[in-house]
Amino acid sequence: MNYSFIHGIENIKPAYIKILGRFSFCLIFSLLISNLPVFGQNTEPKLKENFYLVHDFKEDWSVFDEQFKAYVPYIDARHNTYHSFSLYMALGDLRGYKLLFYSKDQNYLFLNGTLQTKLPINSWYEWDIDSLYLANKNQHKIFFTLYSKLSGLETKTLVVANKVNKTDLAILESLNSQSLKYREFGSFKNVIIIIALLLLLSIAFLKNLEKNIFNKYINLTDLFTLSKRFETFLNYRIFEIGNIIYLIILSFFIGFIILYFDSVFFNTIPKALSIEKNPSFFNLFTQYINLGFIIFVIFILKYFFLTFISNLYKLDKIVNLHFFKILQSIGIFTLFLSTTVTILFLSPLKNILLNQSYFIWAVSIFYVFRTILLYFVINKAISVKILYLFTYLCIVEIIPLFIGIKLAIN
Repeated sequence: MNYSFIHGIENIKPAYIKILGRFSFCLIFSLLISNLPVFGQNTEPKLKENFYLVHDFKEDWSVFDEQFKAYVPYIDARHNTYHSFSLYMALGDLRGYKLLFYSKDQNYLFLNGTLQTKLPINSWYEWDIDSLYLANKNQHKIFFTLYSKLSGLETKTLVVANKVNKTDLAILESLNSQSLKYREFGSFKNVIIIIALLLLLSIAFLKNLEKNIFNKYINLTDLFTLSKRFETFLNYRIFEIGNIIYLIILSFFIGFIILYFDSVFFNTIPKALSIEKNPSFFNLFTQYINLGFIIFVIFILKYFFLTFISNLYKLDKIVNLHFFKILQSIGIFTLFLSTTVTILFLSPLKNILLNQSYFIWAVSIFYVFRTILLYFVINKAISVKILYLFTYLCIVEIIPLFIGIKLAIN
């Protein structure tokens, strides 16, 4: 096989071009959809007329975390499915100013745990901080809580502002425009997009350079059948270069999914690899690379684990078939899941569709389906006692599934 890059480019097949084109179109189209608000209107509402911004509370919000049974700082990547947001406000330090709130969805205001009012939609709501201070002067701070029908804080703005005349406002805005401002980057979103593009390229090159490997693993028809003679799997070698390339790519696909769902819903990644509150692009990408290599090592250990258990049950002949079907089923499922996650993540509906329970159910159903599939495939390949096969699959498939669900829920 000629691995020359130029030779590979010259022999690109139409099917490869179609796969690359369709995936790229979906990704770019979703990216454009996700940025339509940026092109069409400002992401943050224009401040109320004749008001000058004093303080924006966007970095001060907290949410109640059920895992820790305490209020923790709001992190968009983790808490964008929450509906309740709170903060402490020292009214004595803000006397003389106004408190302004704007939202594109319905919200309810609670002060110190007591419902106060239903807030308007698409218009600024104004409080006089001096009046709030006099009504709560026995308390140094008030506990300000919003309950929203729409999850996340993307559509909500709470600021302290000072009302000034138009002449003073023009001077202040002129001075503010001359000050140095740092551009904010959405590190997590950038990493997700770049990783998705890299994974797309890896699949494209695997399809072009190792076509037989690609067709052998990414084959939905072959997944449900034992189309080849069983003897061919006796010569299956996990450490052949084509299988290793596929295994590496598969490991990074799984790492991509784990990185996303851990950052949004879970907290299961070890502390040494966990995401910081304000992660940089480099830290997120480094964590992704570490996850990919760790998963690759886990796959290798899984193979040796299967070998050990199968020898105990005198099923050593089906180790290669078993491991092949694992990689084949995970490859198809992971390719579908990562594509779906990427498209939904870049869409405006990500907070609704990318739900923790959906993910757990999808993975659980897949593992149950894979175990049933392995039972029929192995039973068809060799003659084996049902009790032996059932016990074997419980040890290598069912028990790891329960452990994984427990870790995810906890």
